[in-house]
Amino acid sequence: MELSLEIISLVVQIFLVVYSIKVWHWRCFLSPGFYFGFIWAIGVFGSRVFIELGILHVDFPKNIAELNRFVLFTGLCFIFFTWRSHNSVNKYSVVKVNLLSSLGWYRVLSIIVFLIALYTFVNAGSNLDMGSAREAMHDNVEKQSVLTGYGQALALPLSIIAGSLLGQIMLKRKRLSWFNKLFLILPLLSNLLFSIYLGGRVNFVYGFIQYGIGFCLNIKIKDTKAVSRRIFTLAIVSLVALSTFISLVAAQRQKHYGGHSLQYEMVARQGPIYAVFYGPMEYMTASYLGYQYRRFDAVKENDLTYGTRTFNGFINWTLPFAGRFGLEKCSIADALDIRYDNQETYDYERIFYYTTHSCYIPLVKDFGPIGTYFAIIFLTWLSNYLFIRLQKRKSINWASTLFFYYIFLEYWLKSNYYGTLSGSIIIPLYGSLFFDLINYLYRKYHRIKIDRA
Repeated sequence: MELSLEIISLVVQIFLVVYSIKVWHWRCFLSPGFYFGFIWAIGVFGSRVFIELGILHVDFPKNIAELNRFVLFTGLCFIFFTWRSHNSVNKYSVVKVNLLSSLGWYRVLSIIVFLIALYTFVNAGSNLDMGSAREAMHDNVEKQSVLTGYGQALALPLSIIAGSLLGQIMLKRKRLSWFNKLFLILPLLSNLLFSIYLGGRVNFVYGFIQYGIGFCLNIKIKDTKAVSRRIFTLAIVSLVALSTFISLVAAQRQKHYGGHSLQYEMVARQGPIYAVFYGPMEYMTASYLGYQYRRFDAVKENDLTYGTRTFNGFINWTLPFAGRFGLEKCSIADALDIRYDNQETYDYERIFYYTTHSCYIPLVKDFGPIGTYFAIIFLTWLSNYLFIRLQKRKSINWASTLFFYYIFLEYWLKSNYYGTLSGSIIIPLYGSLFFDLINYLYRKYHRIKIDRA
């Protein structure tokens, strides 16, 4: 039964990926459904490989089956909403990214963010061992400067701008000097440093995707074959780079904890494809390990919390640098005593406390097993709606207009991780608002007109 469920779920995720490409072509890299299907196809396939090799513990098979049912249903919802909206976007239009009023300001802000990332990395010990860096992650997060969080937030609009400029250059719609082209990689390097300092992969992977957002907005859904060939080459290179980085991190962390050589060799013996995708598979199957145990020891079905776990981030925000003025606990969540930490189970006491548990644990906590299906329908509909709305714009003039689209895209990108909207989701908005303020003042001073969306 479990194997049949896995096969059906895998087929659905592969179909979702292929269907997203068929409908949106290269714009699929803007689609939350595409990313969900891609990462969970690796997860479903990888979990079966790791189970067969005896690497993935299966103490609660019913919980793994429940996770696969949720993943299957989510994939079906994304397929349905993609089908419903496939004719709603002009396939020959592009979305102009008008976020940049001055290349000089972009250079200055890119340098500032890079220096923040470099300072954070050096201050944490300049540790290139991803295993030991990961072990020290929670101590480093507790000690990190307030500027680190806002530096990461500011990297978001900068990465989208850099991706847009690279797209225009690659499509031969814009020219930049080599000096200015060098600044286009600074946001990505900053995200790489943010990732290394925590011994993780998230910032670097998301940095790539943020570049992809800016890049793909320049592309028509129905574009020329010459454009498609150039993008295909870039996509393959990017995929190999990301997979290599993810596998390197996985290998270093496994080696640090004493298990890399045996586990990696067992998987690699299955074939070269398994060796290449060992890192992504290992990364994804952690969710299966975490879900079955956290479903057992962290969910109380008779004490539902009705959204305060999944959506806590909308009420737990505070003003920038409020802690510097003694206002650490001044959010709505604190006032109502419903604050939620999506890593609350990282308590050093539970079995496999250190592993991830996916977005479905908070959903089950909030709505129960049956209610989770209704929550999935709402979340997939809203995410797809924001994706369609983005593509219908003629131009994007303010970074803050991307906020809701991006946080729901990120939600599904993190769906295999501690996927909730319960973190400091407003911090990315602060980075965008700061960027918009600079643009507004520059445009007003120089009386620059912008296209209306």
